[in-house]
Amino acid sequence: DIDALQYRLMEVLCGWHKNLFIVGDPDQTIYTWRGANVKYLLEFDKNFPGTKTIMMMENYRSTAPILAVANSLIARNTIRMKKDLIPAGDLLRQAEEAAGGEGFGGAAGLGGAGDAGGAGVSSVGGTFGGAAGFADSADFAGPAASGGAALSGPPRQEKPVWFHAKNAEEEAKFVADESVRLKKAGVKPTDIAVLYRAHYVSRALEEVFLKEKLPYILYSGTQFYNRAEIKDAISYLRLIACHDDLSFARVVNTPKRNIGDKRMKFLREYAETHGCLLYDALKENVHLDLFRNTGARAFLELIDGYGARYADMQVSEILAQVLEESGYEEALRTEGSSERLDNLAELKQSIFEYETTCGEEAGLTDYLWQIALFSNADLAGGKEAVKCMTVHTAKGLEFPYVFLCAMEEGVFPAKKTASREAMEEERRLAFVAVTRAEKGLYLSDSGGRNLDGSYRYPSRFLLDIDQKCLERRNEPEERFLRRAKEEIAWKEREMDVQRAPRFPAGTRVEHPVFGCGTVTEVKEDEGVYLVRFDSLETERSIRFRAALMKVE
Repeated sequence: DIDALQYRLMEVLCGWHKNLFIVGDPDQTIYTWRGANVKYLLEFDKNFPGTKTIMMMENYRSTAPILAVANSLIARNTIRMKKDLIPAGDLLRQAEEAAGGEGFGGAAGLGGAGDAGGAGVSSVGGTFGGAAGFADSADFAGPAASGGAALSGPPRQEKPVWFHAKNAEEEAKFVADESVRLKKAGVKPTDIAVLYRAHYVSRALEEVFLKEKLPYILYSGTQFYNRAEIKDAISYLRLIACHDDLSFARVVNTPKRNIGDKRMKFLREYAETHGCLLYDALKENVHLDLFRNTGARAFLELIDGYGARYADMQVSEILAQVLEESGYEEALRTEGSSERLDNLAELKQSIFEYETTCGEEAGLTDYLWQIALFSNADLAGGKEAVKCMTVHTAKGLEFPYVFLCAMEEGVFPAKKTASREAMEEERRLAFVAVTRAEKGLYLSDSGGRNLDGSYRYPSRFLLDIDQKCLERRNEPEERFLRRAKEEIAWKEREMDVQRAPRFPAGTRVEHPVFGCGTVTEVKEDEGVYLVRFDSLETERSIRFRAALMKVE
């Protein structure tokens, strides 16, 4: 997972003495968006003639059933070395049980806690002169990484589980219930990890964990309802319903309306003197020269307009229109904040699901009461908590029990996956997720419909796996699976007919939203241009199919 500059540095460092030792696994190259390239490993022996390659296939982390799933999944990739992981960990566990469960202190030499082990690597490296290529398929995480105690506990799975849920809430409930069952069987909550492709997936999980009083901790992420864009969106809704000061202060200048510290100070002093709300203070003073050349009047019209009719509207309708009319989503699009836009899309989806399940109590005030329970909850954190994180964050780590959630088309693999090369990287990412598990692995997806009315289908990665390797619970109907396979096949054909790039690097182009800019790089494997727009500070990835026009 090194980029081109690091690769060049490596070449320079070994250029004189010709001694080079590398370690890596082409099945775990998941950082092309940082400049990594799987070909650095696959073509290493060609670029460095005389290389000695040592294939270390024994995996000291996962059970045989988990590795069977991993091998079956990654075998679908074509840009790889053909190899299968061998479950050496089972042999060690059997030996430990025969020895009375005291653990293998000596096994530390076989690997540490990360993806690349310790003494086993250095002893090999000292054996060969010249360049040494090394393909690490095993991740080397030996039992010593977790300690002897981690090898005891409840019985191991016969097979990893695939659970198909009716909706995201049922899926989260399955994760919570199974976590509680494991806990009762003697598993520490800290030995349970919940992994997902993107941060926004945590929303349904957090809501259910809070309801079930199951402590959890988020790694490399903020609780869903504490994320800035979610707080902003809910503040708009609260301001429409009750004009409270906290919501007003949060969104009156979000996006920018030229209402900064000086004008806010005036409003606070006026509100304190006259005993009124900040919103009312703005209404009573918007005619002053102080608020000329600001967006204050348009802001008041927006909030008053929805305040007069929100009782007759669905919450999802209010939120979608307010975020659009306020310019909030447009500002995020201009910034290129795709992750924040994904979070807002998940909030809209959660409101849509709320409206379809809660009956008559689906109004704005009802929703705000319900959402207060989640935004004010304090169950996150603590030592004895389930660990929740993205798959990228989990790389290099290991956990006795792993739940891999939201295995749906458009989520994992990600919706933006536009080429076969990018799809193979998504599959490698799924492989990384599966091989984090030591004893137990649970894969799950949810059905239902998306906000736009489209069906949710199981991920192709679930279907890639030999179904004999899985224990299927709550199986989807065969008709539904047939539709899913047809949808996936159609997407595959779309990748095959993807249009070639029309503009080489250096071409001046115009985008309907971002304006004029210059193509700085063409990434054919991802189906995107990198464009530096005149109006933006950072480059943007623009798909080949986007409505770009050449500037003559």
